Amino acid sequence: MRKKLLLLFVVSALAGAMHLLQAQPDYRPKKGYVHLKNGTVLKGKYIYAPTLDRVRVISGGESLVFSMTEVEKISNGKGANIIKTEEGVPFCYKPRRLFSLNELGILIGNADNELKAPFIFNTSLHYRLWRGLAAGAGTGVEIYKETYLPVFAHVMYTFGENRRVSPFVSLQGGYEIPLEGSRLKYVDIRPGRYDWIGPPPEITDTKAKGGWLIHPSVGFIYQLSEGFGMGLSLGYRHHSLRYRANDDYSMDVNYDRLSIKLGFIFN
Repeated sequence: MRKKLLLLFVVSALAGAMHLLQAQPDYRPKKGYVHLKNGTVLKGKYIYAPTLDRVRVISGGESLVFSMTEVEKISNGKGANIIKTEEGVPFCYKPRRLFSLNELGILIGNADNELKAPFIFNTSLHYRLWRGLAAGAGTGVEIYKETYLPVFAHVMYTFGENRRVSPFVSLQGGYEIPLEGSRLKYVDIRPGRYDWIGPPPEITDTKAKGGWLIHPSVGFIYQLSEGFGMGLSLGYRHHSLRYRANDDYSMDVNYDRLSIKLGFIFN
């Protein structure tokens, strides 16, 4: 059951990401003015290499390739810069409003819990609100004693988001929804007297109720191309999983752990 759910979520996330990439081509030729650092200005069409470290310019029937270190800026003819490079920063790109974030990771720490490193997988869709600020929502699959479906809101802020390497801070908040029955048992305690005569302890299945989660983290994004990047993050994860049995028993299992996640960003 767990393997099937995990496989379903991974396939769905990859399919959605590929659809997003196909729906938003990154490398179509665009018209503009390419200003070189030697003073030359070329008018025509330009297209970036997949690694965004070079640009091809089609001007006057010629096709020329320049390193981004040779380019001062690229404009659309109205004075607005689309790309501007700086010394030591050859990589620069214009991020899209909509992007998806897919993360695989583990939760480590808290030796009191039976599970040493639970597995988590999240996928979320975000919209850039202002500069580096983006907000979105997501879901995924997480495996503890039972399998859970997290539903969360996600806010993140990226510093220098049009660079090759961009640090970020983020905050997730939401709820864990159980996808299967509880694996915990409730045993009715009897008096501890040697002369006790009566029925054996009653063993009852508990019901998993889920619980709230909060997850701040910090990390960085390495932009491999204009449409794809990878990220690594370190965070603190707190959530509580509630269990109920009969009308008089309840138990909360708290997870307070460090998270390590590898992310895949599709612009």
